[in-house]
Amino acid sequence: MQLIKINLLSKENIKKEERKELVWLSLLAMIIAVIFGSLVYFLKVHAYNVVETRINQAQFELTKYESIVKQVEALETMKRSLETKKNVINMLREKGIVYPRFMEDLMSVLPQGISLKTLSTVLQPDGKITVSLSADATDNYPIADFITELTLKGIFSDVELGAITTTRSDKATISSFSMTFSYQRKK
Repeated sequence: MQLIKINLLSKENIKKEERKELVWLSLLAMIIAVIFGSLVYFLKVHAYNVVETRINQAQFELTKYESIVKQVEALETMKRSLETKKNVINMLREKGIVYPRFMEDLMSVLPQGISLKTLSTVLQPDGKITVSLSADATDNYPIADFITELTLKGIFSDVELGAITTTRSDKATISSFSMTFSYQRKK
């Protein structure tokens, strides 16, 4: 037995119904696409706002830290300046009175009868002073006394006597000489 199917609807009505279904399916697909697109859009906008908030916070912290860095740099500059001044003061304390002490010690060993003509000094980094001098003496005995006093004092070393030239005149005899030595006071 064979079944016969009879369609009571016309082909146009069937196509019309199929179109309605397609329109509804298309509309449903579009609504789903719009909802999905809106959801993706809102998620991206939210992520953008979160990133922008973080950037603003970071920029605020950066400006705050930049002011702190500027303050630190100013303090470091002030610290370097103060350290330089402190070093100068310490150097003056240690080495600033070297020359007055040197002259005091030199005058204590310089015998009568010797007059200095020239005196030149070089201060070494270790605090030692290299001295070159030329002087006149009334005779050779004050020169010998001067060399003896220099060597006995203990703060003078490397004493070397240069050539002695003697000139005689009607009034006096003058012995001119040059000398080099080193000076360093014990601390």
